[in-house]
Amino acid sequence: MLTGLLFGQDVLYFKSGEYKKGRCIEKDGNNIVFQIEGLDIYNKFSIDLVEMIEINERKYYYPFDISKKQYPYSESISPEKGIIKTLALYYISSCCLIIYLFFMGIADGAGS
Repeated sequence: MLTGLLFGQDVLYFKSGEYKKGRCIEKDGNNIVFQIEGLDIYNKFSIDLVEMIEINERKYYYPFDISKKQYPYSESISPEKGIIKTLALYYISSCCLIIYLFFMGIADGAGS
């Protein structure tokens, strides 16, 4: 979240009028690789669906001829590591929830 405040966010504008905030990773053939804000995985969107990309407050229109040097996040984690990181977060969260519920049950039982 702090990173988004310091560096701003990229925005992917679709021809349908929708938009996604996050980080534009790269142009891969006829796809734009984009990491949506709040998700640790990458998504590929067909350039045929995209109207404009805003990166560092600059607007790019089809055919999105952006060199890899202009992508500020190209050194970020791979999609596989993102999925593993997300699954680990869910696992840790569910373990903490189970422990919390266990102790809440003990506390309720002790108060009776």
